Amino acid sequence: MARPDFADLRDEALRRMGKLNNQLNSRMEQVMTSAYYTLALTYHHYELHTRFQITLTENEKQIDIPEDAYIVMTVGKDPVPVEGEPPPSLNIKEQLTHDHLYVIFPTAMGGEPNRYARTRNNDGDQDVLIFDKFADRDVPLVILYYRRPVEPVFSGGATSDLDPLWDEFIIQYALQLFWPANFRFDFASVAQATLSEFLARQIQPPLVAPIRDVPERQLSSEAVGGQQ
Repeated sequence: MARPDFADLRDEALRRMGKLNNQLNSRMEQVMTSAYYTLALTYHHYELHTRFQITLTENEKQIDIPEDAYIVMTVGKDPVPVEGEPPPSLNIKEQLTHDHLYVIFPTAMGGEPNRYARTRNNDGDQDVLIFDKFADRDVPLVILYYRRPVEPVFSGGATSDLDPLWDEFIIQYALQLFWPANFRFDFASVAQATLSEFLARQIQPPLVAPIRDVPERQLSSEAVGGQQ
């Protein structure tokens, strides 16, 4: 059985409302996109982990990071394997916040970087990692980051980046956002209760919480749009 695509999820949500017609397609696509991003960026979905390799070149202090990097989780030196020996462990760098100005404006002219901060470049058009030292040699790096899911496309068979078990709850959350716009607050409450009960049982933690924490989160009941 083929996995439902975004158009299928949209049509199923409208079908449950008894309003499967083209006039409501764009509004349902809007709320479903909001629901999808909220679920993807609220809970930690391991399928959105991405490994990225890059080299901090000699005499440089910063690197560009991919545009889809939502959260940089770890940065480490990429170990060079030695034949006949077990692979060395990854040396994880310590992440610092933006108020550590000695990272943003490093004073050490050379050495091996040990700390970094994420910020924008001078032109304001690219996210970068700035290190605490200018590299005294080329330093291969491994970056593990949590990526933004691709934007939903409601044509061409595009499917969600999340595990298929989340498809049903993308529909439910979209309905929760859509019902109040049609003055059916009772249906919105039922959809919210069902979805919140499911999310409270998930072993996937909230994205910003330690991996061992079990989430218990209520979703917003805020509606998108007005009367149809």
